[in-house]
Amino acid sequence: MFPHALIIEDLFYDSSNDLVKNESSGYSINEYRSEHNDIEEKLYDLKNIIIKYLPSPKNQALCLKVLTELFNLEKDMNDHSRIEDKVLIPKVTMMENELKRRVKG
Repeated sequence: MFPHALIIEDLFYDSSNDLVKNESSGYSINEYRSEHNDIEEKLYDLKNIIIKYLPSPKNQALCLKVLTELFNLEKDMNDHSRIEDKVLIPKVTMMENELKRRVKG
């Protein structure tokens, strides 16, 4: 997704209409949004499986460390997704729409 965002940004700030026509007709941020996996939900499920269904570990400290890291990863992924959803995707969508308008105009 980030390489696509960088290409769109370059096209957005480049005044060469030929470049826009050649590069803006492919992949779009909406495709990314529809294909994007919800890893936060999978991490949540993994934590619950570990907590509920795995037998009591022999090394409690190690198990606690793994669960703590999973909780931290889940928080980080939630932050990452929120930034993508609230900042990056809307910005790239706006630039793609402007590029389409330039090609038509």
